[in-house]
Amino acid sequence: MNNTATDIDCVNIASLNLVHDELLVAIEQSAIKLEKFSADLDNQALLQECIDGIKQVGGTLKLVQLVGADLLAHELLALISEITPGQSETTSEQLKSLTDAYFLLPRYIEYTLQAGHGVPVLLLGSINELRHARNVPPLPSAHFFNFNNAAQRPDNGQKGLALAEDLSAFVRRFRHMYQVALLNVFKGKQVKPSLAMMQRAMVRLNTVCGDRPISLQWWVASVALDVLIANNMLLSKPRKMLLGALDRQIKTLQVAGLKGLDVPADGILLKELVYLVALSGSDAPAVNELLRVFK
Repeated sequence: MNNTATDIDCVNIASLNLVHDELLVAIEQSAIKLEKFSADLDNQALLQECIDGIKQVGGTLKLVQLVGADLLAHELLALISEITPGQSETTSEQLKSLTDAYFLLPRYIEYTLQAGHGVPVLLLGSINELRHARNVPPLPSAHFFNFNNAAQRPDNGQKGLALAEDLSAFVRRFRHMYQVALLNVFKGKQVKPSLAMMQRAMVRLNTVCGDRPISLQWWVASVALDVLIANNMLLSKPRKMLLGALDRQIKTLQVAGLKGLDVPADGILLKELVYLVALSGSDAPAVNELLRVFK
């Protein structure tokens, strides 16, 4: 499987070609206004001209549906609009993020034209840098990833082993098992064995929950943890946060008891987990089945 296939975005290249020259000129002019403003932080007129320029750029990118680039322009506009002329100390970091984004935007447009398609995830780092400068939470790694939200868990042959009186005890034990291993992962200690222990906890939760709706979450999580181990995938901060989010989902089931079995899997969490599996490039049977289910 092509590792970037999950991120490719079909673009109307003909439409983009039509506005290409106009776009690059508008981006450059807006960037020049920003550069002049950085040397004259009291000049409200320069700042407004920069804002007007990026508004024009964003409107054009939205019109040609250049996914990712239009969002980058939107975040540029949002950050520029927060700048107050004369506040040099708070503006310095913002200007750096803006300058980096202005540098990236025309190059992404050129790349899209040459490649014949977009890869919006390439812009996610810059988008999140702009959001960080505004103290806004970052977008998740799978933001540009499309998958089947209505996917149904394939039959695992289990009807659920937990009874009303022992479900909470089962889940509590599996959560303890997961938490001990998760702590090791966060500390960078015995990472592979710890991930394997977390994966086993997911498999057991899946077995206990049987064919009930929440089992979909544990099945996907078990496959995701398996590919993390098998492919030695980087345990970045967002991925560690994803593993932490799974712990909170186990707690939710522990508290809810039997009612929790019929709660649908968390859509945002599922999307991140499926994206992780898709990125792995694995041809394992469980991976192929999962990708088929989520289309």
